[in-house]
Amino acid sequence: MKQFITLLFITLLSINLSAQTFEVGGINYDITSENTVEVTEKYPQYSEDITIPSIVTYNNTTYSVVAIGTRAFRKCFDLISVIISNSVTEIEDYAFEDCSSLTSVTIGNSVIIIGEGAFEDCSSLDFVIIESSVTTIGDYAFSGCSSLDSVTIGSSVTTIGDYAFSGCPVTTITIPNSVITIGEWAFAYCSLTSIAIPNSVTTIGDYAFYGCIVTSITIPNSVTTIGDYAFSNCSSLDSVTIGSSVITIGDGAFSDCSSLTSITISNSVTEIGDGAFFNCSSLTSITIPNSVTIIGDGAFFDCSSLDSVTIGSSVIIIGDGAFSGCTDLTSIIIPNSVTEIGYHAFEYCSSLISVTIGSSVTTIGEGAFDDCSSLASVNVVIGNLNYTSIDGVLYDKDIKTLIKCPKAKTSITIPNSVTEIATEAFSGCTNLTSIIIPNSVITIGNNAFEYCSSLTSVTIGSSVTIIGERAFSSCSITSITIPNSVTTIGEGAFEDCSILTFVTIGNSVTTIGDNAFSGCSSLDSVTIGSFVTTIGDYAFSGCTDLTSIIIPNSVITIGDNAFSYCTHLTFVTIGSFVTTIGEGAFSSCVGLIFITIPNSVTTIGDGAFEYCSSLTSATIGSSVTAIGDYAFSGCISLISITIPNSVTEIGNKAFYHCACLTSFTIPNSVTTIGEWAFSGCVGLTSITIPNSVTTIEDYVFYGCVGLISITIPNSVTTIGDGAFFNCSSLTSITISNSVTEIGNYAFYGCVGLTSITCQAIVLPSLGIDVFNSVSKKIPLYVPVGSLDAYKAAEQWKDFYNVKILGIEDSILSEVHFQFSIYPNPTASDLNVEINGDDKSNINFELINLQGQTINNGNFVGNTTLQTKELEAGVYFIKFINEQQSIDILKFIKQ
Repeated sequence: MKQFITLLFITLLSINLSAQTFEVGGINYDITSENTVEVTEKYPQYSEDITIPSIVTYNNTTYSVVAIGTRAFRKCFDLISVIISNSVTEIEDYAFEDCSSLTSVTIGNSVIIIGEGAFEDCSSLDFVIIESSVTTIGDYAFSGCSSLDSVTIGSSVTTIGDYAFSGCPVTTITIPNSVITIGEWAFAYCSLTSIAIPNSVTTIGDYAFYGCIVTSITIPNSVTTIGDYAFSNCSSLDSVTIGSSVITIGDGAFSDCSSLTSITISNSVTEIGDGAFFNCSSLTSITIPNSVTIIGDGAFFDCSSLDSVTIGSSVIIIGDGAFSGCTDLTSIIIPNSVTEIGYHAFEYCSSLISVTIGSSVTTIGEGAFDDCSSLASVNVVIGNLNYTSIDGVLYDKDIKTLIKCPKAKTSITIPNSVTEIATEAFSGCTNLTSIIIPNSVITIGNNAFEYCSSLTSVTIGSSVTIIGERAFSSCSITSITIPNSVTTIGEGAFEDCSILTFVTIGNSVTTIGDNAFSGCSSLDSVTIGSFVTTIGDYAFSGCTDLTSIIIPNSVITIGDNAFSYCTHLTFVTIGSFVTTIGEGAFSSCVGLIFITIPNSVTTIGDGAFEYCSSLTSATIGSSVTAIGDYAFSGCISLISITIPNSVTEIGNKAFYHCACLTSFTIPNSVTTIGEWAFSGCVGLTSITIPNSVTTIEDYVFYGCVGLISITIPNSVTTIGDGAFFNCSSLTSITISNSVTEIGNYAFYGCVGLTSITCQAIVLPSLGIDVFNSVSKKIPLYVPVGSLDAYKAAEQWKDFYNVKILGIEDSILSEVHFQFSIYPNPTASDLNVEINGDDKSNINFELINLQGQTINNGNFVGNTTLQTKELEAGVYFIKFINEQQSIDILKFIKQ
């Protein structure tokens, strides 16, 4: 027990000592042991000149100062100089971070570790001497010291941390032989013009010298790894020697070294990383040693001055885009060791004339030799089991697939053994004028003849089933016959063949792909085969010379914008099995005069006939259920259109600005009329809205200045914003009892109104300025039971000629000389008695509180009206004799 108490006392004493802080000579210290302390932070902060002593005495105890504590002087903006005594062994993390006025620091000769960010962002510090006692310079130690132009590193340092001197303007630096590791970004963005890397260094970290202005570099034999982007963007670097121990040149290691003219790669290197020499635009020659097995993706991409390449005998893989854009390269020999040539490996090598492919190549990536405009021959070494060449043209071993025709070729005879023309096989062969595709060929691949700008004549053999995407796009073909064997014409197959005038599509074709003939501006004749079921999106878009088209009965779908901008198209026959006319299918066909949509069609897509400015009539088949948004928008010549009872929806702006449309019958099947549907139809004088419609959407009749009258049916509950805005010729409007809401500006600018009838007993809610610019002198007819409510309600009360609905000015006099009715109230029938001598033929109308006539007839002499079946409520009887004398009586049905 005694032992335990003693141990506890010692522990508590140790904790107490470690936690104690004291001040001596204006410097704060933390006790770290019985006889050591470290400098710690204080408030107010340290300023001006500070000398840190070797020892301090406090409470009769002398302590050795061994460390500058974490953040001890951090952000001491007025600190100018610091002298650190020889007793200090460690400058801890961020000790002097952001001391922006610090110009001088003397580091004692006992410091071993300079911690992370110790002097980071000390922007006034212009030189530093790191003593030989220091072994580690921490990450970010001097990063951002934007005035630091002189650094001496002591002979014991083994590690220079990540970002240690990043962003310092230091121009020269000597790295001692003790250093093993140079960290990531260690000297990035420094102003280094020269640097000597000692033989002790084994690793150069990623981005270590990124953006430096060094002109030459020798990487010693000790280094095994050059990190990713280690010397990237060193734009003044003109020569590099790589030591004999380097195994890997990292990704982008020398990328964007635009002045680099020569490099010696040692025999130790086995891998050249992706983009290792990317955009080294001054590099003229390279010898890849026999030790290298992999040339990474884009390794020499855009080395535009590279005219000589020797590939070592151990290379197995040439990566994607490895030599792409090497525009000065004239020839290449791929050794027998190579098994794989990556995608676009030599693309855009515009001076490349000849290629020799070794015996072991098993894979040549797509586009490997694309856009090599000077390429005259591709030769395969005898013995290759996968490829062969004939007259400089590349084939598979069995001569069934034509893989690549060199771009400089002016003519070629395709062997009868070939069944497939590969993707981009002839792409960009600008000297090729004609081609005969033999009957053996089944497939023409994607982009096979794309950009063959001189190709005027093409014969397609009788076995071809597929014409791939953009197969003949941007060629100079004038006519084409697609044989009956073809089933699919791919997307953009003949796109932008601007002088193509004539096309016959065989009877086996089922699909004309998207953009198949888009932009064929000279195409004036097209025969579509009788088995085509789908005409793709934009298939004939922009065929401006096309005047007529017959869409056969086999077609089911006309794609979006299929014939858009066919500006001379005047005649269209749509087959009887088409179900869908896509969005914009015939948009901007400004020459189209009439259109008949067959009964098979169920959907007219958005903008299907938009801006067909010459279209005068349209007949819509009996199966159409929806007329899409903008379907006939901008058809300014449209005079008549027949809408069948099958239509349930008229889309937004469906007939927008159809200025010549004078009348329109909306069938009872329609439930929705979209926003702006008839806006700008200035010639429209009348329109009937059926009882199926529940909402008149926003701005439906906006600007219909010719519209004279409108009756809103009992089904409508909402009249949208601006629904009749600026309908200046509208003389009367009847609002049904079902309407509960009238939107903002609904009748704004209807200056021609002479009367308004509102049958609603419960007043509809009104938006902003519903009747703005409407004369308030005109009569407003309302139900008798709601008369007072209308007179009191906002906007309604502005009308000062409010009348009871269906009852003229002469009615409801207090004394009725001609007629009397009884009993009143009545629970059954109502007796009518004529009081005067004149008992000639009398006409009557029975009117409810909504002003609606619910019964009428005539009689001679006294009579009994059958009112027993009426619902309880208030009613009016209007009497008219042969002299047109009028009398009105009110009665109550119980």
